[in-house]
Amino acid sequence: MAPRLFQMVQRYAPQVVLGAVMLMGLTGIVAFYLALRPCVVHIEPGHVIRYEVTKKIFSDTTEDEERLLREETSSVVFVMLSSDGLTAMIVGPPGDRRPDVRYVEMKRTGQVLLRSDEVTHNYGPSVGYFDFNLMSLPPGLDQAWDAEMHYSYPPPNKRSHNTHIRRTHNGTVPTFRWRYPAIEWVDKSPPDMLSRDGERYVQMQDIVMRYGFDTGRGIWEFARLNFRAGVETPDGLVRHRVEVSLRLIDVDTLRPETLRESRLALAQLHTIQRLMAERKYDVAQDLIREEVWSPVAEIRTVFERWRSDAQAVIQPGDYLIQVGTVPRGRGEALRWQIIADGYPAVIRQAGSSALVYAGPFDARDASILADIRRRFAANKPFWVKVPADE
Repeated sequence: MAPRLFQMVQRYAPQVVLGAVMLMGLTGIVAFYLALRPCVVHIEPGHVIRYEVTKKIFSDTTEDEERLLREETSSVVFVMLSSDGLTAMIVGPPGDRRPDVRYVEMKRTGQVLLRSDEVTHNYGPSVGYFDFNLMSLPPGLDQAWDAEMHYSYPPPNKRSHNTHIRRTHNGTVPTFRWRYPAIEWVDKSPPDMLSRDGERYVQMQDIVMRYGFDTGRGIWEFARLNFRAGVETPDGLVRHRVEVSLRLIDVDTLRPETLRESRLALAQLHTIQRLMAERKYDVAQDLIREEVWSPVAEIRTVFERWRSDAQAVIQPGDYLIQVGTVPRGRGEALRWQIIADGYPAVIRQAGSSALVYAGPFDARDASILADIRRRFAANKPFWVKVPADE
């Protein structure tokens, strides 16, 4: 038996070796092809792409151990609506503010550009410090290239920057990296950080961006933005280290009929936002009351928040932010202005005046108060608590 087996091995050994060599060669060719596949955003109507953006702010100290001062998480959902790149971008901010819905144009080259009134801008919406336009894609199989970026977080005159980008890893998820020394500007001071001239100095230093792109699915896989922030306060320049990370959560695909339903729902949301901007509150309120359905949970959540914000009811022990005291006839307009900005709002009558509040909220949140103070700076909003015996 053994001699016969040995003879069979001798007879077929060349064929086995040749087959193994061919298999290894084919595997290498496939791996090489996948590693050098171009980075192109895959635009497919009906795709629903979900991301999570996490911001961490650390103390900027010379000590060995830095402290985490604050951590916030936002959600970003892209709903691709047409083959020309028209996409709905739904941003769920941290805290109690209502999710924001905007139309953007997503380019195969990796740009995510804000679209309004049929006009496509050269910049996109930012999610706090994060901007998808910071993740430039190579024009081909380039290992390094120069790119002009439009970063929407700084003021308009500080948004455009030329950056040199390097590919740091090849494969099915190639990774890229770029550095930028600093972006500096003078900003209007928020109400709680007023300097004597009403302005403050802001800087972003040692900016480093790393990101990966899934060439198979044609979408960004992850990103990490790091920089050191300096902000002028009445007590001097305060410095922090900021880390913002992007993580892909999942990708869904809508059927054609459910995509049509989502388009209609998004069009109604866009109409509500336009009517609110035009201060046509009565017409907008009628649309808010209508029952609208979408298979995308995030779209349904936005409608539910519009309704709950417009029908807010306060309970004993709730926290409110008093935004203003106005004549009774102007109370509703201020209430709807607060709702348009993304928060629930209520009115309480006091003689011939109306006390207008943002809320209710479960607890005092410094970030909510800071945001409302920024939006209604002249009113100097402040926290109040509904008495327990009301």
